[in-house]
Amino acid sequence: MLWKQPKLPIFIVLAIILISSCSTKNGPESSTARPIADSEIEAYWIKFYKINSRVIVHLNGEEIHDSGVFEEITKPYTLSLSKLIKEGKNTLEIDLLNGPPYDDSVGFDKYWEIDYEIFNYDEPIDFSYEVNKTGRNGLVWEREHILEIE
Repeated sequence: MLWKQPKLPIFIVLAIILISSCSTKNGPESSTARPIADSEIEAYWIKFYKINSRVIVHLNGEEIHDSGVFEEITKPYTLSLSKLIKEGKNTLEIDLLNGPPYDDSVGFDKYWEIDYEIFNYDEPIDFSYEVNKTGRNGLVWEREHILEIE
């Protein structure tokens, strides 16, 4: 009676095939899928993979970076935090603005996207990937990261 034998091995094989065929945009694989050049590695830094349309970065309440007004930034670039970070609690705020215009006065751009990782040397310590096709103009997304430095 072959049909009464347990089917557990078949389920295990199917589960392995299913798991190995799945991939995710975020997660542990993202750091291996995105090689880091030696010239980029330093104590604390951010690697922006994609920005649509403009990003403004604040560290401890002070603006440290404005990507400027572009329709879309698709070439990865890095932002150094090492010389700006202080010992103790550091608040890093990343704001994404969509547009133009950024004040909702004219036009309407529905699509925005942001993709970045924060690193300590070559180890990712935090990341964000957000996309929206029903957004608005102006400030459309913001995220705060707390970096504790000993």
